Amino acid sequence: MMRVSCSQCQPLQDFLQQGYVTVLSKYPEIINIIVSEAKLQQLTKQQSTSFTFQFISFQQLYSTLELIQHVLEEKLDIDADLYASIHEKPGEENPFYHLLSFRELLERVKNPSLVEVIKNSYFTNHIQPIISLNDERVIAYEFLLRSSHEQYPFKPFELFSFAQKTGLQALLDANARKQAIQYSAENLSNGKLRFINFLPSSIYNPRHCLKSTFENIEKYKVNPADLVFEVVETEKIKDITHLQSIFQAYKKEGMKVALDDVGAGYATVEVLKELLPDYAKIDRAMISYCDQSEEKQVELQRIVEVAKEFNIQTLAEGIERKEELEFCKAIGMDLAQGYYIGKPGPKPL
Repeated sequence: MMRVSCSQCQPLQDFLQQGYVTVLSKYPEIINIIVSEAKLQQLTKQQSTSFTFQFISFQQLYSTLELIQHVLEEKLDIDADLYASIHEKPGEENPFYHLLSFRELLERVKNPSLVEVIKNSYFTNHIQPIISLNDERVIAYEFLLRSSHEQYPFKPFELFSFAQKTGLQALLDANARKQAIQYSAENLSNGKLRFINFLPSSIYNPRHCLKSTFENIEKYKVNPADLVFEVVETEKIKDITHLQSIFQAYKKEGMKVALDDVGAGYATVEVLKELLPDYAKIDRAMISYCDQSEEKQVELQRIVEVAKEFNIQTLAEGIERKEELEFCKAIGMDLAQGYYIGKPGPKPL
C-alpha cells in the first residue's frame, strides 16, 4: 500500500506565474536525452543528474512540461525515474514546492482547477439516509462530497483519483473528514450515525495522521460513538495489517468502522473475517436485482451468516427497487441505503 509523508498534508501554496523548475534523475542518460531532444529554450543550468529551466508564465510552464512528457513517451519509458520541483529563484535551497515525481507535477499543472478545489476546500457535503431494515427508520447518513463553488465543479470520483495521482490524497482526505465532522455537528442530532469515508493510503501513521481528526471531533463536540469511518479503497486492499492498525486507532477513540464494497474486488468474506469491522457495506452490484439472481442470493446469505457470526452489522448499498429491499430484509440484513430509500441532499430528512 502506498505511503505518504507529512509534507503531503501541508497546505498548498498558489502556483507560481514565473520561476524555475529543476528536474532530477539518478540516471545521467535520462537527463541528457531530455535536454538534447526537448531543446529547452529557457535552460539555465545542467548537471549530470539534473537540469533547471526558467518559465515566465503559467502557460509556458505547462508547455515545457508537456514537451518533456513528449520526450519521455517517444524516447524513454513514461515511468522513467524523474522528479521535479518548482522554486522562485535559481538554486533556491527550499523549493517552492516539495519534490514531486515529474508525473505528479505535470498532473497538477494540467488540472489547476482541481488543485484549487483541494487547496481551498471548495467542497461541501450531501448526505444520504440509511435505514434500519427492522423498522425502516432513518438511523444514519452517509456523507458524500460535492462542489461548493460554481466555478470549480468536479465529480467526486475524479477528484479523489486526481488527488491520488498527484500526491494530494492525504490533504484532501484530511480536509474532507474535517468538513464532514463540522457539518454533522451543525446538521444532525445526537444519536444519528454518520458514515464518513476515508482513504487508507492517506494515513501512513494512524496515531499521527488521525490526530487532527480526533481534535476536530472534540472541537465540534461530536459524540465519537456517532461516527463510523468507512474505507473507500477496498478494491485495493493489500496491507491488511496497516488497515487493522487504522481501525484500531478509530475504535480506541470510541468510534466505529465500516468496510465498503464487501463482495467485490479484494473485499472478500475472508478479508471481512480478518478486519472485523463494525459494519459491512455490501457492494451495490451484488444488491442490484438480487431478488432475481439465485447466484447473488446464495452469496448474500453467506455474507450475512458470516457477519452475524462475528457480530458485524450488514448494510445493503444501492437499493433502487422495492423487491431488493424486501429480499435484503428477508435474509436478515440490518441496514440499507439507496435511491429507493432516499437520494443524497444537503439537509437531513
